Amino acid sequence: MGAKCIEDIDDEFQIYLTDDKLARNVKLLLSMAKGAKIVSLKWFEACQKAGKLILNKDIEKYYINDKEFEKAYQCNLKQIYSNDLSNLLENQKVYVSKNIKGVAKAQLETIVSAIGGTISNERQLKSSNICIMDLENDAKQIIELKKTKNHPHIVKIHYLLDGILKLKLNVADHSI
Repeated sequence: MGAKCIEDIDDEFQIYLTDDKLARNVKLLLSMAKGAKIVSLKWFEACQKAGKLILNKDIEKYYINDKEFEKAYQCNLKQIYSNDLSNLLENQKVYVSKNIKGVAKAQLETIVSAIGGTISNERQLKSSNICIMDLENDAKQIIELKKTKNHPHIVKIHYLLDGILKLKLNVADHSI
């Protein structure tokens, strides 16, 4: 049929296949950030039956519609599916701490890049617009950064994760 299964979420892909219930995890959020189509297993079954990939407008009837997920995360899946998230962090330099718990730094950096941000390294920390840090593990560095004039916005990881689902990044809600 012309499709292949990927092993690494950092590989390029266009379709994210899942069951009818979504779970907020890095794979899902990265898929949304990359503009992948989030479809149910019914899409795969329909492709098998048709003997070809079902794409373009025809794929939309297989998009996941999970009202419980929308309620839990106060988001609208139809809006996420129809919006281009590639400019959510447009013109923003973002530093991602290596101390973030629960998500690999490389995955967060991939999300930042997918939504239009530019990654800053340790040496560029003070010239960044946004620093995603861990309150507990980056406490000393946060205190030092806040002492500097015009310091960057220092935010928790949920700045990115919630921002993708809400189609809007909110510094105030996630500031450290």
